[in-house]
Amino acid sequence: MLHTRVLDLVKEQGVVKGVIVRNGSRLMTIPCSLVIAADGPYQHMARLAGIEMPVGVVSACIGCEFVGVKSLTGSRNIDEIYLGDFAKGRNGWVAPYAEDRFSVGLGVGRDAAKQKKSLKERLDEMIRHLERIGKYDFSKASPDQYLVADAKASSS
Repeated sequence: MLHTRVLDLVKEQGVVKGVIVRNGSRLMTIPCSLVIAADGPYQHMARLAGIEMPVGVVSACIGCEFVGVKSLTGSRNIDEIYLGDFAKGRNGWVAPYAEDRFSVGLGVGRDAAKQKKSLKERLDEMIRHLERIGKYDFSKASPDQYLVADAKASSS
């Protein structure tokens, strides 16, 4: 469910049975038997579940909402996650919020974080890659706000 934030877990006798979420202004409880936490270095879900997570699996993340992005494939209802050759030691994502507003982000692992490129340079590289492969046009896009997270800072 896009544009939805997990606020808390529903637990019964120490077992997760669902999530409490906010979708826009609406609060809801969604029952489930499995929760997959994909919140990068924030580890919010793990902390809610009482799970001790090692620092450094993802060393840092950068994300930004861009206004004025044009989807060249016409798809606006899915998140895209990039792994593999382009994102060695890292993962990237694109999440649509509105017709021309997309969240674009990148998480890097320990080895990639030691390299000389900044997170912003890496994100710019990913955006150029997305344009090169014909997914999006960022030529008229402007960044709304960058968010940078470091696993060490988020684990405290």
